[in-house]
Amino acid sequence: MDQHSDPPIVGIGASAGGVQALQTFFASIPTDTDAAFVVIVHLDPDARSELASILASRTQMPVTQVDDEARLEGNHVYVIAPNRRLKIADGTIAALPFEESRAHRAPIDLFFRSLAEQQGSGFAIVLTGAGADGAIGVKAIKEAGGIVLVQDPSEAEYASMPRSAIATEVADFVLPIRELTDQLAELLASPANLVSPLIRPNDEDTLGRILAHVRVRTGHDFSQYKRATILRRISRRAQVTRKESLPEYYAYLRDNVEEAQALFSDFLIFRSPPSFAIRQHSSHWPKTSYRNCSTAMRRATASGSGCPAAPPARRPTRSVSFCSRRRRVVISRRKSRSSAPISTSVRSR
Repeated sequence: MDQHSDPPIVGIGASAGGVQALQTFFASIPTDTDAAFVVIVHLDPDARSELASILASRTQMPVTQVDDEARLEGNHVYVIAPNRRLKIADGTIAALPFEESRAHRAPIDLFFRSLAEQQGSGFAIVLTGAGADGAIGVKAIKEAGGIVLVQDPSEAEYASMPRSAIATEVADFVLPIRELTDQLAELLASPANLVSPLIRPNDEDTLGRILAHVRVRTGHDFSQYKRATILRRISRRAQVTRKESLPEYYAYLRDNVEEAQALFSDFLIFRSPPSFAIRQHSSHWPKTSYRNCSTAMRRATASGSGCPAAPPARRPTRSVSFCSRRRRVVISRRKSRSSAPISTSVRSR
């Protein structure tokens, strides 16, 4: 990697049960991906954290607790400090005081949103934890063109955070940790910006074919949507499916029925309304069942096929509760076992 270029950034959020999950993650992830890994967990604000030293014993990458400000470097791990939130800007990461009271803090969401604003091609990973911190942040990552990976809830010690992330319907992969690290390594090895806004004349025809294929499969015409956004969404799906050119991705799209639905779902995720409304050529939404989306996500494979977005009129009302009782997401009838911070600290004498 060019030493002057910014590394891809992987944000990893975890809470209860997170120490063991993070140790497994860093013992499995290759040390030469050229990515900068940022670990955000819920820590006791009044105790010294030992998380950096714990993770350093599981990887050959340098592990640093961010106490002030640091330049992000590839093949490095950056860990949140107690009683601080993390924010990135211009290739640096800074530890800042919380603006919210202790009961209303959501450090994972705050960092994911910061990452989405600064690096649209970033990665968000949600591991075990109680509560729903990260559920809003993964949506921001996906909207910005990033990729979302979630630990399989059946493997997580505390399933609430993974289930909350899955309930947003933006997760690209839901996998056990060891498979998740393999998938992440493959994604990091793929080109992040496959499709340039200034594509070649031959690719212009391929782009038209892609949009025509989506229209036939879903009944919706995206040809009048903002061009830069469409290209960014296609590039993201090409990266997820590990295709190295626009024609190669089109061939994959044509041969895999579920990929049209995944691309359609990505097209619907916009920061702002499109320049033109969708032209509906059918009164029906795609046949893939929205109700079966959670099951499909649990069975996610390396193809990266996601679930179709629900029609706006049918989308169930959810609220996310990680720090405010006014926003509450119900993702399981089972009660959480604990929402205590991760215990990786020792009391200062």
